[in-house]
Amino acid sequence: MKNSASQSQLDQMYTAAFQQNWDSPLFTDYGGETSTYGEVANQIEGLKITLSEAGLKPGDKVAIYARNSSNWATVFFSIMAFKGVIVPILPDFTPENAHHILKHSGAKALFVADSLFANLNSSELKDLNLIVSTDDFKILNKKSDSSSQSAMDHSASVEKQDFAFPKRDDEDLLVLSYTSGSMGFSKGVMLPVRSIESNIIYARENMPLKAGDRIVSILPMAHIFGLAFENLFPTSMGCHITFLTKVPTPQILLKALGEVKPHLILLVPLIIEKIYKKRIVPSLEKPAIKALLAIPGIRNLIYKKTRKSLIESFGGNFHEAVVGGAALSPEVESFFRKIEFPFTIGYGMTECGPLISYAPHDVTKKGSSGKLVDRMEVRIDSEKPYEEAGEIQVKGRNLMLGYYNNKKANEQAFTKDGWFKTGDLGITDDREFYLH
Repeated sequence: MKNSASQSQLDQMYTAAFQQNWDSPLFTDYGGETSTYGEVANQIEGLKITLSEAGLKPGDKVAIYARNSSNWATVFFSIMAFKGVIVPILPDFTPENAHHILKHSGAKALFVADSLFANLNSSELKDLNLIVSTDDFKILNKKSDSSSQSAMDHSASVEKQDFAFPKRDDEDLLVLSYTSGSMGFSKGVMLPVRSIESNIIYARENMPLKAGDRIVSILPMAHIFGLAFENLFPTSMGCHITFLTKVPTPQILLKALGEVKPHLILLVPLIIEKIYKKRIVPSLEKPAIKALLAIPGIRNLIYKKTRKSLIESFGGNFHEAVVGGAALSPEVESFFRKIEFPFTIGYGMTECGPLISYAPHDVTKKGSSGKLVDRMEVRIDSEKPYEEAGEIQVKGRNLMLGYYNNKKANEQAFTKDGWFKTGDLGITDDREFYLH
């Protein structure tokens, strides 16, 4: 039940981040322009006026259908500052999927990349009050009488001390996330303010970033993993985020990492496995190297050189690489542990916004997905949870409100005593690590 007296601290975190870092760089499109915290704050104020003029009200849903960019991130914070609900749509989703999500969510406005907008069916967009391009903030369609041609026609000049995010209740819906569904259309995961706040607080207290640090946004922000840890968390710390606006192939990724030299790196297994197979394996399988690997002392030197080369190719400046989103190949994990590469594997789900478990690279161990995060509870549905795998079930502050307008899915997702069923199998050991 919603408790209106329970207010989140999320607004205070972001108000402080923008005010304290007003003249520092916030967003950069790789190879493009940079915006400071103050410049983004002024864009936020302008977009809030545009949403209001289009007839939107706090609590209304606004969709974003585009690849990562500075404008994507700015739109997110603008909707949050408007007290709206953000509906991210993966840019890889088909027009049919996008139409379904817009209709199912009841979105009142859409921010969309020009290339994706070109493939949408105008008859499917008639319920939208406002459509804006994420490329240049041009207004593509609107129902209001406003003569504005751009969402930035209302650029408001706001002073540092006057800029603030509004207070939100813990249980207010903040993000409605439609994840990739394996069967038919995906479910809409309702993430309240408390879930996003709890994840960010945990990251601030346990992950190595500070004001002025750099990060490269690699993962799609339409996924909560990338959104939370490559945008929301670093922004709250006063960091500088560079967005890869194209699909991050290993070549593009390594080039960007080498230039930006980020302080924290987030990766999905697919990327790190490609780098392993295309860069590391070929060099170690050369006949001369294979012969030297058979000699213990020299093997250690080769591993040390490989580790150094890999760290340099990732920019050479990062504290840690965090791998999440799927299971990492045991072969790849084993090798990276062997050469002592500073990486860790986390575990989570969109339904938990996303964190369930994490541990720093110097604490975690092989085969582990980390330790249960703060403000969460976990149990293994097994008679011998230390020995026999069972379903991982969780509850706590990170957990979603439920699936949007999907009674059947909600009934199936929870046990009778209120635990969320992850559908993943795992065990725990005496250090409270959860393996799956």
